[in-house]
Amino acid sequence: MKLLFILSTPRSGSTLVSRLLASHQEIAVTGETWCLYPRPGPPS
Repeated sequence: MKLLFILSTPRSGSTLVSRLLASHQEIAVTGETWCLYPRPGPPS
């Protein structure tokens, strides 16, 4: 299995690209992965 990560900035057409890719039966697409971003503020 090959992995490809596509990153984008907000309001750049990423939703359209995600929907187009998700329509292919051999491609898996995840939603926005906010859990990968650090939380602002001091470490807990």
